Amino acid sequence: MAFGRLTSVGESIRWSTGELSCLVSLLYGLVLSEEGNDDWNWSISIKDGFSVNCLSKVIEKHVLTLGCLGRVLKWNNWVPKKLNVFYWRVINERLPHLANLDKQGIDVHLLLCSLCKMEFEDGNHILYNCRKVKPLWLKCFDWWNIPMPPSYSPDTLMGAVGLVATVLMGIMSVDSIRPSITDLCSLVMFLFFIGVWNYLLVRLSVIVRWG
Repeated sequence: MAFGRLTSVGESIRWSTGELSCLVSLLYGLVLSEEGNDDWNWSISIKDGFSVNCLSKVIEKHVLTLGCLGRVLKWNNWVPKKLNVFYWRVINERLPHLANLDKQGIDVHLLLCSLCKMEFEDGNHILYNCRKVKPLWLKCFDWWNIPMPPSYSPDTLMGAVGLVATVLMGIMSVDSIRPSITDLCSLVMFLFFIGVWNYLLVRLSVIVRWG
């Protein structure tokens, strides 16, 4: 047995008798008060009400496990939040490059780099080691006047950033500026990463559009 009603747009909603019984049991003993306004209560924190911060703490305590979100990233306040999120995806290998798409069971047909068409496309290659990307990094390290690391990893690049920041902090005479030097150097690296990734996306859109 089932019953229903029409909505304001003419759609029919059907309920079973079991659902009706469940609704009645939930409402049994409920006493409505004419005082005050109707409102929603957040049962986890009735006094303070609902907040995103409260919900985040509940999820972190009861749902998330230690290390499930990958490596911890120091937030850089010099860049937009989405750029920090992008860099978190870089250091935790969460970008949708061909190797990761293949791991997720997506048929990408060919795992060769979308830019050079010569080597396997993973995060290390597409962001650093590709022959079409490496010249950009060479210019960056030439500008910093330090040798380019022979191989890519987030740690080696952050080490290079730390070296540049140390040199600049030795030059700067204003103490209030020094704490921001590392963030400023990291910003340059962040921009390189997002620039390379956007170049890849533009390149792919051209290939798809024109074959």
